[in-house]
Amino acid sequence: MGNVAESIERLKAWAERSEAHRFSHQPPLQDTEARLGAPEPHFGSVPSWALPPSYAEALALLSSATISWGPSIGHEEFVLLTPDEIREYGEIVYLPEGISRGADGPDLSTNHLVPFASGGNDECAFCFDVTQRGEDGEYPVYYNHQDAPRARIRATGAWEDPADATPDFPSFGAWLAWVTDVLDQGGEPESSYPGAYHQMPGRRDG
Repeated sequence: MGNVAESIERLKAWAERSEAHRFSHQPPLQDTEARLGAPEPHFGSVPSWALPPSYAEALALLSSATISWGPSIGHEEFVLLTPDEIREYGEIVYLPEGISRGADGPDLSTNHLVPFASGGNDECAFCFDVTQRGEDGEYPVYYNHQDAPRARIRATGAWEDPADATPDFPSFGAWLAWVTDVLDQGGEPESSYPGAYHQMPGRRDG
């Protein structure tokens, strides 16, 4: 797991090195219940979930944040979402009822996902898979694009794409450490589809 407090301090230092860099954040809020209740799928519900420890550590320090590395607002940035934004991002994360791949394919669902950060534009988000809680309380993280949803078969819960059994990141802390490491080394995180979809660490290393 990445050290969340250390990552946040490194992001603050990174932002001070250039006017092109921005790390803005809001103070922490007592909004756990609002956050847990924010996901609203188009049908059914999201499984009961709890704040994973590394995410909770971040929320004890800030309630939302914007990490920007270029002038293209909404694209060259990641935003750590508020509860209201989590609800809004559900529009591009959750599949409508009855969606399948082809006329004879099984119905699919993305109700296992909970968005927590934007993914570089308004068509994608970084999400927890809240059906895969580890012994340490962490949820794996997936980059989800509306044109390539990380879907499960609704009837069985099996992955539509077996490759998705390997997550992009093992935890929120690992995701934040990746963002921090890439920026701190002078790079830019993958944030454009389809490149980002194929270049997330879990897919690249698999």
